[in-house]
Amino acid sequence: MATATYYFNHRSSTNAWQYDPNKMVDGDLGTFASTNFTSDLEVCDTNTCDGTNLGTITKVETRAYIKVTGILASTIAFTPYFGGASDGDIETMSPVFTEAWAGYYDITADTNAPGSWAWTDVRDLDYKLTAQIASGIVHVAKVEIKVTYTSTPVYTSGNGAFKVRRIINI
Repeated sequence: MATATYYFNHRSSTNAWQYDPNKMVDGDLGTFASTNFTSDLEVCDTNTCDGTNLGTITKVETRAYIKVTGILASTIAFTPYFGGASDGDIETMSPVFTEAWAGYYDITADTNAPGSWAWTDVRDLDYKLTAQIASGIVHVAKVEIKVTYTSTPVYTSGNGAFKVRRIINI
């Protein structure tokens, strides 16, 4: 099995967190979008996957690089948004005081997920992050997508016979 990792690099112009919303999609772990508004929503609507078929997709997971400041009484709800039209299952987590990656959420078989994932489904995946603030400030620097897949052999012809060229992923 091989993996490919992408990140969200654009956000909705109408759904953004209170402070520095573009920093959630700039690809930099050192910069953070943040909010202290309850139910503040940011929609990440484009990611770095270009839809190129690398093989058969077996798992799709997401995670975020997060932290909280102030009193630890807040959560973030993560919701995949499939094809820009349908919500997946909501996963909720409590951020920590130190900066850290949240654990991966397996969205492969979420409600409204594709029955059989194609690379264009990964490309078209959006993501909603909703801050549930009791107190403190929630910060997110980056949201990633990890795709696990089986490589597809590439067949080329030469001298009238077919040859198999293996794709090796490092």
